[in-house]
Amino acid sequence: MRCIFCLDEKPGLLFTDEHVFPKAIGGRFVIRNVCKRCNDLLGSRVDCRLTEHVVVQAARGALDLAGKGGRVPKLLEHMALAGKPGHRLVNRLDAHGKPQHYLVPHVERRTNADGCESVSIVVDVSDRDRLPEMLNKMRSRAGLSILPSDEIQSRAQVVCTPHPVMEKHFTVDEHEYKRCILKIAYELTCHWLGEGYLDDPHAELMRRCVVSEEAPDEEMTRLFFDRIDYHEDGGLGRFWDFEEDSHLGMLTPLWTEAGIAAYVRIFKIFEGTLLVSRCSVAERYPSIEGMFVGNPVCGGEVRELTLRREISRNRRNPSP
Repeated sequence: MRCIFCLDEKPGLLFTDEHVFPKAIGGRFVIRNVCKRCNDLLGSRVDCRLTEHVVVQAARGALDLAGKGGRVPKLLEHMALAGKPGHRLVNRLDAHGKPQHYLVPHVERRTNADGCESVSIVVDVSDRDRLPEMLNKMRSRAGLSILPSDEIQSRAQVVCTPHPVMEKHFTVDEHEYKRCILKIAYELTCHWLGEGYLDDPHAELMRRCVVSEEAPDEEMTRLFFDRIDYHEDGGLGRFWDFEEDSHLGMLTPLWTEAGIAAYVRIFKIFEGTLLVSRCSVAERYPSIEGMFVGNPVCGGEVRELTLRREISRNRRNPSP
């Protein structure tokens, strides 16, 4: 078998299932022409840029989609009190679905006017009984005497914040996630056009852009990165807007001009329409048909069929 990324011929045992849409975002459409080495490398270097994107993590959390470690993203689980970055909060739901806020213990140090250092421990009220143990552990490490629990408890102050304002800062990637969408378009094109596509000049450009760790040059930006962005109403995917929790992929020949185009949509968040070949369709890919794949992430059948049949199915089953 020949790997579609490294292009090396290898025994079939060295190939593993490749989820075209990453498994962490509910991908179930699988191909088997990516070797294990490339699969592992691109999973850790490329796929994660999409699956860990803050907007995609929000969607994964809402749909209860776990990553490889089995953990569902919870973007608001760890926060801080507004204006007090050292006061970290853990937010969870109790057995009845009611939000519970837990203040993570932390130490505050300050130097007094006499040059001596004062140390305070800030804990959640649920940890009040553990306060003597925590403080005496610190004193013991500093070579100080142990204080009676009653004395420590008598000095403790309870501060109530009835309506705490919490905050969290996010870093939003506007660039690198696009490599994964380009990778999806490339894998779908290889799947539908076959091994002959690997020698297409445009395929070489796509491979190089996917695996590169460097910023894309002007040509790569113009051809690929500028054509991937947030989903907009009215685009090619508008006929499937009712399938918000699905990933979509399409391939269509451009009969009015030389070339083939691919469309990829991730949830209803990101989308891209990419030129995947500039070759004459009639000469190089005469038997090509428009193709479609729909990957629901919360159950339902993954459907792979011609684009003509999918459009016909869509007309018979209009959106609700």
